[in-house]
Amino acid sequence: MTGRNLFYAITLLAVAISISSCNDNEQVIFEADADVYWLSKMNDGEIQHGIYYFAYGNNPINTVTVTLPGGEEIDLDKSFNAATTWANEPDSVDFKGEFPEAGSYLFNVVSESGETVQVSEMLEIDSLEIPAFTQVEYNDTILGYNLEWDDVEGAEAYLVKLINEDGVIVYNSYAVNGDVNAYNILQGGSGYWDESPSANETYVLQILAYLFDDDADNSNYVYNVQQISMGETTIVWGEE
Repeated sequence: MTGRNLFYAITLLAVAISISSCNDNEQVIFEADADVYWLSKMNDGEIQHGIYYFAYGNNPINTVTVTLPGGEEIDLDKSFNAATTWANEPDSVDFKGEFPEAGSYLFNVVSESGETVQVSEMLEIDSLEIPAFTQVEYNDTILGYNLEWDDVEGAEAYLVKLINEDGVIVYNSYAVNGDVNAYNILQGGSGYWDESPSANETYVLQILAYLFDDDADNSNYVYNVQQISMGETTIVWGEE
């Protein structure tokens, strides 16, 4: 599975919708926001990193160009079939052993009506360790799994995901506080199921640790991510 379909694949669309709740007939000033963050994961025994870019507005966007700290420019593409959300996400081959470039990333966001908003996002390199499960135990009583993982220093939240053999996310947990390192994944429990797990089917179980921007708060942390580090293991549903 690539780095796609992570936390933002669910939450950014909700953010974009929430800031575009005006009446279609109203003339509103174009507003936009943006985020840049990096994901760390293990690949063939090496920790590798990929960088993600997102921009979203309260009106449809026409173009988004990002100027990197070194002066290079990249273009974002319309994402999630929503004209108000644009992104650039790394493929598997884009993950490298080197850290991404720290510094200011300048987003130039142009609406379909020609209005322009510039957003500057700072990327810092405070690397989170890769989280690792210490317990993945099937529980016949709850018909699900008891999970535990090592604490990741600096992590402010965790998320658990379940991915089927087609690479499709079938389950997303609620956000877990950074001082918690245990979670139960079960049908009918907390979180979001897209499909029920099937006995004896193989799944990838992921644990993601989150570090947010210094100015993030409860109202905006979804689009103020600094880094995500991801660990994973493979399970056969119903087996330990």
